[in-house]
Amino acid sequence: MKLPGGRQVPRVTETGDSGSLDVMASLVLSMIDGKLTISELGEICGMDDELARKIVADLVSKDLVKVPGFGEDRQDSKQHDQMSEVDDLLARIEGMTFYDILGVAPDANRKEMRSSYFSLSKKFHPDRFFGDKSGEQKRKMEIAFGRITRAYDTLSNSDQRAEYDEYIADQIKLWKIEKQLKDALGKDEPKEKDRPEPRPRSSSRTPTRPIQMNTIAPRRIPPRSRPANAPATVERVSSKPPTRRPVRSSNPPRKKEGSGSNPDLNARRDQLKRERLSRALDRSLSEKPKDQRAPVIDRKMVEDKINHARIALEQREFAGAVSILGEILALDGKNVEAANLLEQAKVGARQTLAKGYLRQGRYERKHGDFRQAKSHFDKALQSDPENLEARHLLSQTLLDLRSELPRALVLCKELTRMGGQKGRYFATLGELLLLAKENAKACDAFEQAVLLEPDNRDYKKRYKTCKG
Repeated sequence: MKLPGGRQVPRVTETGDSGSLDVMASLVLSMIDGKLTISELGEICGMDDELARKIVADLVSKDLVKVPGFGEDRQDSKQHDQMSEVDDLLARIEGMTFYDILGVAPDANRKEMRSSYFSLSKKFHPDRFFGDKSGEQKRKMEIAFGRITRAYDTLSNSDQRAEYDEYIADQIKLWKIEKQLKDALGKDEPKEKDRPEPRPRSSSRTPTRPIQMNTIAPRRIPPRSRPANAPATVERVSSKPPTRRPVRSSNPPRKKEGSGSNPDLNARRDQLKRERLSRALDRSLSEKPKDQRAPVIDRKMVEDKINHARIALEQREFAGAVSILGEILALDGKNVEAANLLEQAKVGARQTLAKGYLRQGRYERKHGDFRQAKSHFDKALQSDPENLEARHLLSQTLLDLRSELPRALVLCKELTRMGGQKGRYFATLGELLLLAKENAKACDAFEQAVLLEPDNRDYKKRYKTCKG
């Protein structure tokens, strides 16, 4: 075991745990004043130099004492492990509840939370390693320690803990509604490119094969047999091109009385016969076999499901109603009543989500978490675009963050055009107009806020400041 030198001067760090020290180690620790060397400490405590060096080395390993030039490699390694824990906590902290951060159960009592908090404070306090950390490392530890302290302060107060428990329960409820809606509406209809192309059908007006007149090959007549003893004949070759002679059929077509002769009548009949066969073939291919036809709809079951959906709507369980009505339309896509109820359920589910997101955002805004509040107000507005309060709270949060101010101004202007007649709506609009350097319009907005809420002193003060 490597020991520090006897002439080195140890110093107390006051960061470790001294509760497990024996009598000799406690005596040496009590005598360290930052001036005495290790050898001098051994003489004062009545021990030899090697024993004093061993005790000081043990105190260094427990982070109770620091000796310049001794144990720095071990200290650096421990500091690196500590920062790795901080980085891991910061990476997961956004999705953790206060109970997860403290590492306690939701039904933990105050004593258990206090014990966990002090244990985490020793590990994540920003002054853990004095000035050895860089500015970035210190900032990370301040963020982690701040979240730990906020978790303990919230859960150790009974009123704040009850409010936070309601906030967590609301999160779980919203998550369930989102999942139900996603399961019910997640099955998209087949796209146009995914649908099978219909088989082209032939028409009597546009035959599959065009009619070509005078192209029927003539019937070949076998040559006459010549006697074996007949003299050979010499063929004469003519310089003129051969002329095609019409071939007389052995069964000439019958002529109707009063009509002229038509040599292409047989060809036309054959063509019409082919067309009829082709149309018959297309019809047979387009007809579904009996085992692939649509199943018979159980009307009694559909009526029962519609009644269940109506009950769910009356109890404001909109996500459940959406799921039931989706099953009905999967069986009977032409059910008008189910389609109308489904639209009502969708509207109710979106409004329920919007109200839940507003509650989440208000809680986060109340406790200074403006960025998370902005995210929830955004979701509330997306779920219910007609919600005036979601539009106002989002614009107000953007104003607090001094972020996306043009968007916030547009939201406030739309809010007043949609019929929002509350003093705080026009007050927020006035603040945004002042930042946009539209002082005249800002005065009009503050004046409207005063007219709507005459007893509000802040609005009167802002109106006088703007006007003066």
